[in-house]
Amino acid sequence: MVSVPRLFNRFYEAMQDRIKELTGIKKTITEWGISKKMKKYEGSSDVTHTLYDKIVFNKFKQVLGGRVRFMITGSAPISKEVLKFLKIAFSCPINEGYG
Repeated sequence: MVSVPRLFNRFYEAMQDRIKELTGIKKTITEWGISKKMKKYEGSSDVTHTLYDKIVFNKFKQVLGGRVRFMITGSAPISKEVLKFLKIAFSCPINEGYG
């Protein structure tokens, strides 16, 4: 998938809004999943986690059809926070090119 940062920012905002709406055990599991995958990504650049991909992040991937394997963004810079979150949420590498 190739797109511009503006669209990726919209994905990020929509996901953050949905996460904020969660309550109870769903919110707890989602926050654990985000935390665990972020730590794993920062340590080894691996964007997958066997357990959390199946129970939490599969729903995020279904927003894009569930078959996205690689993403590219260009034409403008994108926030590092947004880029890291989308990498773990979609469980695929996202390359950035602009300038």
